[in-house]
Parts: sequence; C-alpha cells; structure tokens
Amino acid sequence: MESPDSSTPLYPGRWARERPDYPAQVLARTGEVLTYRELDDHSNQHARLFRDLGLLRGDHVALFMENHPRYLELVWAALRSGLYYTPINCLLTADEAAYVVSDSDARVVVASTAK
Repeated sequence: MESPDSSTPLYPGRWARERPDYPAQVLARTGEVLTYRELDDHSNQHARLFRDLGLLRGDHVALFMENHPRYLELVWAALRSGLYYTPINCLLTADEAAYVVSDSDARVVVASTAK
C-alpha cells in the first residue's frame, strides 16, 4: 500500500527505497534499531491488518501504548491507510482512557503492556 504523498521527504517508503538499512528508530533504553525497510514492511503489514479488520479510509484507530517500539509502525500504518489515529497516554486512568476511546469514535484500539 502506497501513500498518495510518497514523494514527501518524511514518508518512510521513500527512505525504505533510498536507504533501506538506515535506522528509522533507535530505542535509547535497549539500543533496539528499526531500519526504514523494517518500518515500511511492518507498517504495511499493520495496514493490511487494519483493512482485514474492516477499517476504511477516514475511520479512527486508538493507540493505547507506553513508549513501545511498535508505536511508530502503527502510526505509519494508520497514515498510509487513510485512518485517523488517536494516541492515548498509558498513564491515564481506565475511565479517562475509555472517555478518549469513546470520544474519538475509534473502531479499533491497539494496546500494549509495559515490560
């Protein structure tokens, strides 16, 4: 799946083609590296999952995660799919998070658990 603005300098697909092995993300705590090729491949897989779940362009997905290595992949998956995404701070209470999900009209919530 290719974004309509794939020629823009910030689009990861462009960097996946031009510099696939360059780091797109380095986690300071662990040193884990995500290359542009991996970011593009993983975000494409997540975009296909969103489509398989029935999400359509203009739908909302909520991301309820701590500082997680997959976060950037999910953001790009949403953007390349034409979805809106709403980040939800993992420090919110259950009631606060539920309000954000409800208010955003998210059709899917992606959550992670802290290690």
